[in-house]
Amino acid sequence: IFDESKHNHSLDTIREHLVNNGYFDAMVTSSYEYDNATKEIIVHIYIKKGKRFSFGQITVDVVTDYDDENEDLSKVVKKKLAHSLLSRTFTKEYLDKQITILKDYVAKKGFLHTAIKVKQEIDHDTLMINTKWKITINQKREIVFFGNRFFPKKELLEKVLAFGKS
Repeated sequence: IFDESKHNHSLDTIREHLVNNGYFDAMVTSSYEYDNATKEIIVHIYIKKGKRFSFGQITVDVVTDYDDENEDLSKVVKKKLAHSLLSRTFTKEYLDKQITILKDYVAKKGFLHTAIKVKQEIDHDTLMINTKWKITINQKREIVFFGNRFFPKKELLEKVLAFGKS
């Protein structure tokens, strides 16, 4: 039994997959016909991917209570993001990976509770995805280890950060 709602859901899933891989102008259409001889429905799906989009301009806004840290952190974060994103083709998976890397970097700087929001602006003329990063940094924590002779500070810090938010 052919269910048109399931068919439309499948088409939406294909479109979503294409968008997540940088094809924001993709066209997915379908047609179907009933074959009287075999009593089957034959479905034809047409996919026109179009051109793939790339990462474009990066805007970073760091919100924190620490003014001196804010400017330095904003510059470093923008430099890191520009290095890893600019002139790369867009994928949602790569964007999510960069968010995770950025959260780890900020946590190692002592900002354990950080919220990162990324707004994507699609520019169809230049085939670019411009991203606006809003990084909200709360309290800075400094972890000091006393009396430790067996493990390096870096290893201990990574073990503590592995527990995440408490």
